[in-house]
Amino acid sequence: MTGSSFPDGGNVFRWSRTFTEHFAISAQPSSKGAIIHVYNCNFINAPPTVFTIRSKPLYVRDFDFLSLPGIPVIAAAVGESLIIFSIGVEA
Repeated sequence: MTGSSFPDGGNVFRWSRTFTEHFAISAQPSSKGAIIHVYNCNFINAPPTVFTIRSKPLYVRDFDFLSLPGIPVIAAAVGESLIIFSIGVEA
């Protein structure tokens, strides 16, 4: 499968080590602000789940999945803040 996530380039890509079906991409810097696209390999034809964390001029400097039980969690460095959020709801 191929596709484009951020046409303005400068992408950061991360696989989840705990939930191996998930991966995420962000642009550095993004023309739309601090945004992370999360994909699920079980639904490869589905569009990504888009998390808009902060507006422009801020962008995601770096991010990674946390190795926690339950639902996938991302830690993202945006500006001078560390933002931690889950990517879904626990069933």
